Amino acid sequence: MAHWRTRFLEKEIRSALKWSPCIVLLGMRQTGKTSLLRRLSEHYLTFDDDALPALFERERESLLGEGPFPLALDEVQKYPKAFELIKLAIDRVKIPGR
Repeated sequence: MAHWRTRFLEKEIRSALKWSPCIVLLGMRQTGKTSLLRRLSEHYLTFDDDALPALFERERESLLGEGPFPLALDEVQKYPKAFELIKLAIDRVKIPGR
């Protein structure tokens, strides 16, 4: 990354991670969402990687339950089943900042 511009939302996201178990970052293409996710997360995974759905199925209990947190899941719309699995994990244990 050649340079980093501090994003207005960075402070808001850090604040939300203190009380919310999950946040969603939506926006137009090429606006810095992925860069922001990488900057704020302990562990970054992207569903652009064709191997991730199989890994997610196999390791979801440890990924969503044990961390490291915050965990960033990018391009999750490419694997719709992930939304249900994330919801179930959050419903089981509501840990802020996952």
